[in-house]
Amino acid sequence: YSNHLFMKKIILPSFLILALAATSVAQSKTFAITSPGQGNFFWSDIRQIDLSSGQVMKTIFETDKTGFQAYDATSKKAISNEASGYAVNYNNKPFAYGVAAAAYDKKHDRLYFTPMHIAQIRYIDLSSGEAKFFYLQDKMLDNPSGYLAEENHITRMTIINKTGYAITNDGNHVFSFSTGKKPTVTDLGALVDDPSNNGVSIRNRCTSWGGDLIGASDGSLYLVSANRHVFTINTDTRVARHLGAITGIPGNITANGLVVNDNGQLVMASAASNSGYYTINLETLQATALPYAPNSFSTSDLANANLLEVKKGSSETTPAEITKIPVPLVANDNINVYPNPVTGSQFKINFDEMQKGWYNISVTDLTGRALYNKRVNVQNEAQVETISLDKRPARGLYLVKIADASNANVYTGKLVFE
Repeated sequence: YSNHLFMKKIILPSFLILALAATSVAQSKTFAITSPGQGNFFWSDIRQIDLSSGQVMKTIFETDKTGFQAYDATSKKAISNEASGYAVNYNNKPFAYGVAAAAYDKKHDRLYFTPMHIAQIRYIDLSSGEAKFFYLQDKMLDNPSGYLAEENHITRMTIINKTGYAITNDGNHVFSFSTGKKPTVTDLGALVDDPSNNGVSIRNRCTSWGGDLIGASDGSLYLVSANRHVFTINTDTRVARHLGAITGIPGNITANGLVVNDNGQLVMASAASNSGYYTINLETLQATALPYAPNSFSTSDLANANLLEVKKGSSETTPAEITKIPVPLVANDNINVYPNPVTGSQFKINFDEMQKGWYNISVTDLTGRALYNKRVNVQNEAQVETISLDKRPARGLYLVKIADASNANVYTGKLVFE
């Protein structure tokens, strides 16, 4: 009787067996940038891991063991690793001085990453079966010495659909990069602190450097810093809103790699420990240790293609909130900019009883990058100039600056594009 009961328990319909098998096979690919072994903190290897256990499924690349070939991502021409000079040789190694930022492109089966001290997006073609790396040769940052300072390290990266995002430690550069046939890299400018951040700046070294980026279903980004502070970032405005600090993690555990598992949970790994795996509840910011058996690797980053499911608009900063962002202004009662906010790509400037002469009008983002320049000759007491930008800027806060013929600033005001 007991044997018959046992058999009844294990006999399953064939369609259910197939469904269970499909569920198992459908587990999302997750990759870890790890150290070569226990007690090593040089993150130079790529491993595919099982998020349900934290264990290594496959070792893809070991920097000191695996042969590789590097190519220019645009021309597909091979890059020699035999250039003169130790620094050049070392820079040409895929992981160079170690990697802290990686993102997985599921469509093309590529793992993108950026070596520390080198402002260059690179990727490995995981579909080739060989260690083939491709370097996007775009000059991302002015780096005459060939060795970036720590504040310019790219330590956070993710991909949402076909667009990648990478952010420097100090938050002064948000790069977007394409993952198609013609890869491009664009510097979108600096992150901007939301008015509600109460002194916790997205650019603060103590609270906000390092960590990782997670892409969300509404197109926004979630940044968890190494010191476990959480920000949500609007990719159009680059406004970063501080959500708080994660609790429930020992002080010696840093947050370095974050991904979303197949259950929609946020999973964190640490570069400071080989057992630092946690799930994070973004509503309560409470972390819970996962019962993973320790492995022999510390992890500087995790990457998969899963997005964090969030309610649409939950990361939005409204135009009213954007106008509260502190920036240096120069008031002038004789100059009026309207409409403000701007809904299209055109606005007007009224010069009311201004001294006659030449004036230079510029529109910049909050980092000072110019979007528009125009020189006008004011001759009328109530002269109105129409400013038409070539294309509508991304939603967010910008500055209108007006200087006189001697280059003295006579007006700086906020301009919001909705």
